[in-house]
Amino acid sequence: MVLCEGTPDNSTSALTDISRQFFQAHVAMKSFVYLSNQPVKFIIVSDSRNVFKKIKALSEAWPPEQQSKLTLQFVSNFYPDEFKQLEKLFRPCSSQRLFVDQVLPEEDAVIYIDTDVIFMRSPVQLWNEFKRFDDKQMMAAAAPAWTSVKRKDDAAQVLL
Repeated sequence: MVLCEGTPDNSTSALTDISRQFFQAHVAMKSFVYLSNQPVKFIIVSDSRNVFKKIKALSEAWPPEQQSKLTLQFVSNFYPDEFKQLEKLFRPCSSQRLFVDQVLPEEDAVIYIDTDVIFMRSPVQLWNEFKRFDDKQMMAAAAPAWTSVKRKDDAAQVLL
């Protein structure tokens, strides 16, 4: 999960946006952990250790059963020199997902979620999709929920 505070040269709306993202991140994490029957590791990529500390404090208010399933890790955000201009594009760190392979080189597989995701069933089902990959596949994407999908069968699933 990527959460960045931004710097004073970002727009004020981006700076105040972090409050909303904290709330969304808390809900996303809670839905992920509560619906999982396995341990969960959240890697928080941020431009500030304060962001990580706040996320950690929010999770410490959870029931012990849920806390025991959760591991949190802080990783500093990173942009390659040739792409530094993307760091402040749209919102602070919104393009960070493009470099997840460089930010998390030691991870073999990750589920990248935006802060506004709410899980309605076990994330283990999503994680198990990696088992369907062959040696030529590196990522999967799905249509956002806000698209005009009339039936479940119409939902687009793209495996690249």
